[in-house]
Formats: sequence, structure tokens, C-alpha cells
Amino acid sequence: MCFKRESHVDKFKTRLSHQLGIDSEDLRVKVHLADFSVFKRLRVKQKLLEYLEDDADIEKKGRHLNREEWNKKLDSEEDALVLDIRNDYEWDVGRFKQAERPRFTKFKEFPRLVEEVVDRVRGQEERPVMMYCTGGIRCEVFSSLLVKAGVKNVFQLEDGVLGYGAGSVEDTRHWEGNLFVFDDRLVVPIDGKIGGEKDKPVSTCQFCGGVSEMVYNCNSLKCNKIFVSCTQCAADSLGCCSEVCRSVTSADQKFVARNSRQWRGKLVGRGEHYRALMEGLSVNKS
Repeated sequence: MCFKRESHVDKFKTRLSHQLGIDSEDLRVKVHLADFSVFKRLRVKQKLLEYLEDDADIEKKGRHLNREEWNKKLDSEEDALVLDIRNDYEWDVGRFKQAERPRFTKFKEFPRLVEEVVDRVRGQEERPVMMYCTGGIRCEVFSSLLVKAGVKNVFQLEDGVLGYGAGSVEDTRHWEGNLFVFDDRLVVPIDGKIGGEKDKPVSTCQFCGGVSEMVYNCNSLKCNKIFVSCTQCAADSLGCCSEVCRSVTSADQKFVARNSRQWRGKLVGRGEHYRALMEGLSVNKS
């Protein structure tokens, strides 16, 4: 969730615990403060994880490591296999320094990744396999698959990157870059504080190669790929991820930017009201 004031957190926990019928002290809420509403509406679904079977058993899973334990293991286990269980564009924005760029990003691809990990640790049964994701949910699933496949030393970052980012600069020393989030902020420092001491972008514009702090959804109606770009190149490409997409995108196809860092000045690219905007354009044309 995202809150404007810290006082709202307790109110939210009280309301949510009442709705769920559990003690508010048992809720683990990760908090970022923002100066605008980053979610336009709240949707609650019974099934949160794509491709996860309703009867899936994730009781047997990797050992949770808190921030201090995670850092100690990274410091002492140079041969640890560190897995980023997110999307490739999330890795582009920020990652643990030891982690490779993800190639398997969907739950339905997890069995292939399990096979790959099993092959990589074969003959090295004591080699630690460490994984992380944004909030820790994906790791609950993937670590259980590894354990079921016979991998012994499986560990996962407790509370994910959001939990890790709440520590001091020294406590978060193994992280580089910022964090991709699935709301209208898009990219934030790992502690959520724009312009703070942890706001250090490392992602590079796919066009010019310069360091860029923001991502875009391709403006092509047939694409919508998420990509890193500086604002100048985003303008030059009409908010599109490639020349192919730009060639099929009208120059007057504009939309509202999702945050103040995504665009300064004339707007390009797909944004928060994109669907409503396109529906409105269709009505006007008719």
C-alpha cells in the first residue's frame, strides 16, 4: 500500500485486520510515503499468484533470512547462487550486485528455472541458493519448488527488497540502483524516498546509453513493453520502445504521464488514464 501520512498506516491495519478477522499485530505492512495517490483503485483478488494451483503446497520452502542474515551470507559465501525472481526490466532498474539478469519471468516458466538451478548446483550440494523478489511473495513459491526438487541450502530474503530497503545505507550495501514498483511511481529508491541518499539510479537508456531514472510503457497499441529511457529519447521516439513501434504510432498519440519524473513538459507515452483516453478519442472520431 501507499500512504500520505504515517498516521494512516495504523488506521489501515485496523480496518484490514477487522476485514480479515486476524490480529493487527500479525499484519506485516510495508510502508512507503508518497505525495500523490499512486493507486487509482484498490482491487483484492482471492488468487494473487498467476499459474499457482489452488491446491499448491508451499509449506516446505527456503529459510527466511532477515536483512542482517542476508548481508552476512553474501559477505561470507562468495560462491552463493543469487537468484532474482522478478522480471528482467525490474533487474535493469536495480538489483543485488551478485544477481544475474532474470531469463524466466513467469510462474509457468518456473519449472525450467528449477531444472537449471538443479544442474548448476549438482555436485555442490552445500552451495547456498539465495533468492529475492520485491515483497517476498514469488520466493515463497519458487523456493518451495527448489526444495521439492532436492536442492538443500535454499534461502529467501525476508520481506523482499521492500523490507531490505528499510535499513541504513550500510545495511543495504549489497543493493545497487533503485526499485521498480507496480504503481504510478514506477521507479523509486528502495526506501521510497525520492531524492534521498538511496536514490541512485543505475539503469541506462536503451537508446543513448545514458543513466536514466525512469521507465516507460511502449506507446504502440500492439506492444506496451516496459523499457528504460531518458526523457529526451522518449520524446524523440514518441514514447515507443523501437523504430518498428514508432513507425506504426501516430505523432499525436499522447497521454498523461504517470508521475512527475516520467516526463517534464509536453507529454508522450502511455499513462494512467490511457484506456479511458483512447475510448474518448474513439468516441470523438465517430
